[in-house]
Amino acid sequence: MPKDTPGDAPGEIMAETIAANLREVRERIANAALKAGRAPGSVTLVAVSKTKPIEDIQAAYDANCKIFGENKVQEMVQKWEVLPKDIQWHL
Repeated sequence: MPKDTPGDAPGEIMAETIAANLREVRERIANAALKAGRAPGSVTLVAVSKTKPIEDIQAAYDANCKIFGENKVQEMVQKWEVLPKDIQWHL
């Protein structure tokens, strides 16, 4: 986990942590796919965004995560209204 440095805003630290976690998950997916004889690109990562704040979803989006899963229409609609429109939502 990134260490706090003077001047780092909490949101910046969280965004760095989210990006680092996504890199780790993608690496694990790639390794598992190769071990199973599959192309890493044949696996789709769907990030579960339910109950997560918009700032965290935006941080994941900025780290090239474009597919999110929600389980409540009301939550998804609120997020859809303010987040980038090229996000692919799964409900």
